[in-house]
Amino acid sequence: MKNIFLIFLFTFLGNIFCCEGQIKTTKIRPKIKHIANQIARHNVLTGSAVGYVGTRPKQWDRYEKLKKEATNEELILLIEHKNAVVRCYSFDALAYRKGIDIFPILIKHLSDTAEVATFFGCLIFSTIVREYFVGVVTPEEPNNEFYKDLYKLTKKQKTTIDSILFVNEKK
Repeated sequence: MKNIFLIFLFTFLGNIFCCEGQIKTTKIRPKIKHIANQIARHNVLTGSAVGYVGTRPKQWDRYEKLKKEATNEELILLIEHKNAVVRCYSFDALAYRKGIDIFPILIKHLSDTAEVATFFGCLIFSTIVREYFVGVVTPEEPNNEFYKDLYKLTKKQKTTIDSILFVNEKK
């Protein structure tokens, strides 16, 4: 019963604090929409180097452009995009921003089970959006220099996420 209450509470709080007011009042600029549309058209979540020789994919360049040029409010809006790859890249970009509480956004998207094709290094896989989101904020090597500015879940937040996912699996 406690877990069900926690799910309700975090979903409710996520809807209140996850920039709902901004979503209604903020618009995505045309150049950011264009980047998101290009990402959606390619529809693969890539790393910075792919293939045997580690080629830099154009999709990664699009992600970096989105990360650099989109405002926090635009990224929050794009996390609601119909394309799952756009949602993942937007969440990832937002997780590197200072002063943004990612936790309510993550809670809100724990039910997002859309499948995403991924291409990192020589590996082509698929994942679901919620797994990608959780993976972003719980890096395998949290002390790696690459992740120094990344939002990371606290132990309490990680326990809450695990509890919610466990309860959802039992349904």
